[in-house]
Formats: sequence, structure tokens, C-alpha cells
Amino acid sequence: MPIRGALIAVCNSSLEAAKRTIERHQLPPETRAYGDPHDLAEDKDIDLVVCSTRVDNHYKTILPSTKAGKDIYLEWPLAYHLKHSQDLVGASRDRGSKTIVGLQGRFAPALVKIHDLINRNRIGKVFSSEVRASRAAASPDALPARLRYFTDFGIGDNEVLVTFEEALERHAQLEQIRSSQGWK
Repeated sequence: MPIRGALIAVCNSSLEAAKRTIERHQLPPETRAYGDPHDLAEDKDIDLVVCSTRVDNHYKTILPSTKAGKDIYLEWPLAYHLKHSQDLVGASRDRGSKTIVGLQGRFAPALVKIHDLINRNRIGKVFSSEVRASRAAASPDALPARLRYFTDFGIGDNEVLVTFEEALERHAQLEQIRSSQGWK
């Protein structure tokens, strides 16, 4: 089924940043620029808001649109704080809108192939698998300035969380996890 719709607006951290984004990506000149999520939420022509920003900005970015009854698609996780997640789910439920959290890594071609091979019993029954994840040893100063937030655990979008979640996504291709063990 073809996708029906159009990108009609961009919201960024400021009106000027939204305008630069529209220009940089050569979007049509009629694309609307917003520097405030509340203004975006008030636009009656918008049905779906796609949020692709740092986790610590998810809540303040999508709550106005959720309260306005717009459907939402955003990157994982929904929000950094449980209370914010509950607020977003509640607002979506109250307004009858949908909120979808993208876990697109699970649909990477290699993972789809692994899942298919397992389901068709092409490699036999998997009895054991192992997932390991650790924090990179690099200093925050070793990262470009625009990526240093990955070393700040207070933001919620950090190398451990993202790396480990992606590893678990790969692991989920096997079957239900029946036991786990962790080390410090």
C-alpha cells in the first residue's frame, strides 16, 4: 500500500533552525516552519507528528501534539522518565490518538533473515545465546561536541542504553528469553 501524505511542516528548537532545516533538505517552499511545539500542535492540517530528537526532549516536543489529538511516531524510548511516559500514554488515550514508538532495528535485513532461518528450523533449535554490552571507555572529550550528550546518563539516550537495547533487539530474534544473568 503506498504511503499517502506529505511533509508539511518542520519544528525545530527555534523558528530560525526550522527554516534552516527546510532549506538544507530542499523541502518545498510551502513547508511550514515552527520553533515551538505548541504552534505545531495548533496546525489543523497536521495529522501525524514524527519526532526524531534526543530522548530528554521527547516529552516537551510531543505532549502538545498528543494533547491536540495528533498521532505520534517517535524513536525509542517514549520518554526518559516513567511519569512522562505515563502522561504521554494517558494524553493519547484520552484524545483517541495513536502513539507509536519505533524499534526499527529489529527490521534490519540481517535480523529478518536470522529470524526466518530460525523459524524455518534451518539451523536447528537454539539452546543458548549470550548478549554482552559495556560502556565505551572513551572520554567525553574524545567525541565530537554534537555527540557528547551520549556520555550523559541524565539525558536517557546514552551509549549503554542504546547499545544494549540494540543488542537485545538482535537477541529477540531467537525466542522468549527464559533466563538471564548479569554481572557488574
